Amino acid sequence: MTDSDHVTLFRRKTPRAFWLVDAKIDQRGDLIVTSGDAHREWVLTVKQDQLAALKQILSTVQTDPSLGLLGLLEARFGREKVNPFEDIKSLLETNEIAFKTTVW
Repeated sequence: MTDSDHVTLFRRKTPRAFWLVDAKIDQRGDLIVTSGDAHREWVLTVKQDQLAALKQILSTVQTDPSLGLLGLLEARFGREKVNPFEDIKSLLETNEIAFKTTVW
C-alpha cells in the first residue's frame, strides 16, 4: 500500500503473530524504515542528504522513472512472503549509503 508519505513493504498476520515493515518520509525529510511487531521494533533511518543517491540506485532497476522514493522502495522491496528489512540494509551498506539503526 502506497500513500504519498508512507508505504507498507511487508505485512504478515497470523492468529499468533503480526509483523509489519513500512517506510515513510518524516517531517525532517529523512527516510524511516520500521520493522517489527507489538513487542520489538527495528528502525532504520537514512538522512535526507543521502536520499538522492538512494533514489538513483533504486532507479537503476527496471522501474517507472517517475516514481518517488517510496514508490521505488515498494517496487524493489514490496513483498508478501519475505521481510525485506535486511535486504534494504544490505543495499544501503553495499552502496555506502549512510544510515542509522535503532531497536526498541
